[in-house]
Amino acid sequence: MEIRHLRHFLALYETKSYWPAAELCGLTPQALSKSIRRFEEALGVRLFDRDTRSVCPTLFAEEIALFARSIDAESNSLRRKLDSLLGTGTDQLAIGTGAAAATTLVGQAVVAVIQQRPNLAVNVLEGTYEGLMPRLLQGKLDIVVRIMTSDSVDRLIDSRVLKVEHYRVYARAGHPLAGLERVPLGRLAMLDTKFTKINFDQAADCGPAGTENQPLQLKFSPKFSSFVAAGYRVPLSSGRGALTLGADWTRKSSFYHSSCNPLPTKEDGYDLLNAHLGYETADRRWQVTAQVRNLGDEDYAAGQSFIPRLGFNSIYFNAPRTWAVSIRYTQD
Repeated sequence: MEIRHLRHFLALYETKSYWPAAELCGLTPQALSKSIRRFEEALGVRLFDRDTRSVCPTLFAEEIALFARSIDAESNSLRRKLDSLLGTGTDQLAIGTGAAAATTLVGQAVVAVIQQRPNLAVNVLEGTYEGLMPRLLQGKLDIVVRIMTSDSVDRLIDSRVLKVEHYRVYARAGHPLAGLERVPLGRLAMLDTKFTKINFDQAADCGPAGTENQPLQLKFSPKFSSFVAAGYRVPLSSGRGALTLGADWTRKSSFYHSSCNPLPTKEDGYDLLNAHLGYETADRRWQVTAQVRNLGDEDYAAGQSFIPRLGFNSIYFNAPRTWAVSIRYTQD
């Protein structure tokens, strides 16, 4: 067994097709097929079920993939460590990050590191927590910096809290929200707040020369936003349970993804509609629900990182119209 066989296996496992897998490995599909067969012979098991149109991993492949990724990641780490000790190759650092961290912690850290190590090649990948963590476990990323969306962390990952962010609502004296200890999100329907001064040296998402667009709108702060939801339960005759249906509608006016309000970060207003229809048994233990999210198939930027000093402008978009079915059982 050789490392290259493991990598060929992983490429085919992840792409489920010989053509893209062969392209990733720099091989012809025929050469990749031969390598996979040799790997199967060495292990004594069949890893893929093949037909003329698709490749389907077997149960053996599902189990082996976990170990193959770990071995591949350790092999890459060893190669990079040897290159560093020998003074050969190119130092590389792969960072995964979210939109908020990219414009603050990661942007400032990358600038500082490159100043100390000019030969370091830094690759920044923006994504969600759920999408980045598997890449970290596979060794495709060296580090992930982003907001935690889960209290549980894989035991193979060493995690550190770098910063705790607190969100506050500022209002003028006499405003209906003033004096409240807690502000429900439903009360934030209109926000007509602007600021006229900004420290451009400390704002990572501003250019060094600043902006002439004054006053400035707070980023991620549309002037108008609304949320309306409704639900209804229709009992069926003879105690056969009930139908449940509902919908929610969100509307936001235009806003900016950057503190300095540059046009590339402006997000036009949008409407978002979700709906669901379900059935529940009389005892409410079983629930079957069909739902659709983003019914209007609206396109908008779910997040954006804009760092002029690095020439970095990354946008990731919302999910398209999505249909789903869920089955739920509640036990006493």
